[in-house]
Amino acid sequence: MQHTLSDTWTRRGLIIVAVLATLAALSVSLIPSTSAQQGLPEIPHWFWGTDAHAFNGARVSALDQNGNVLAVTEEEDHPVVRQGGWSYAIATDEASRVTFRIDTRDGTFETDPKTVIGDGEDTEISIAEFRHEVTAAATKPIQIIARLHPTRTYRTVEFNIRINGVDADPAPRARYMSPREATNRWLESSLIDAGDGFQVRVIACKRDNDSLVFGLRVEGHDDILPRQRLFSSSIEDNRWKHSNPIDVPLPGRQGEGFELSRDEGCTGGHLAP
Repeated sequence: MQHTLSDTWTRRGLIIVAVLATLAALSVSLIPSTSAQQGLPEIPHWFWGTDAHAFNGARVSALDQNGNVLAVTEEEDHPVVRQGGWSYAIATDEASRVTFRIDTRDGTFETDPKTVIGDGEDTEISIAEFRHEVTAAATKPIQIIARLHPTRTYRTVEFNIRINGVDADPAPRARYMSPREATNRWLESSLIDAGDGFQVRVIACKRDNDSLVFGLRVEGHDDILPRQRLFSSSIEDNRWKHSNPIDVPLPGRQGEGFELSRDEGCTGGHLAP
């Protein structure tokens, strides 16, 4: 009997030790999340290279998943140093995927997209990975997309833009047209950064028959109305509808065949957030 009790207490002791060890491990694993909850800054993902000796002084830039160049301060400028090195620190709230681009005397080259992990991760990038030459396009293809919103008031229409098959992210804050809006009045979305220096807004106008026409307001250009610009009042599903691509001239270039939104006979206003 004494032997049985001894074995029982031994087993209990082992269980207690195991439980304490588990709790200790759990407390250690909770430290990072507790620190994050306390508002401590995120540790960024470090990207770097050391073999760009032939490109001393060249600028390396980073583009997010939407093609927008990530802003840097003067102190954070990223030239290649004489020893061939360069580096970038990118947090997950800046980009989920990033492409690196280098401007050289022989042209501009970029890498394949890289996933931003954060948490102090570091990734070495060889100069050989900058293998895609970037050619300057004369235009940027932009589509306007619209749908009946699935949860807002019935027949509330939501707008965004699509660039090379990718929806703008984040979507503009003001992008909804209520069914109660007055007719024959142009409404505009909040500003959308479309990359490559483009600042655009979606414009939309409800007609007397409750159909909508929509277009694009591009900073530095006239309003552009695509050929496919009608959102019919007969639409009942919540799937995204899209215009034909609008080939918008890059900033500084002259465009031809632009149509002015005022030709539709609508006055001005703003979309709802």
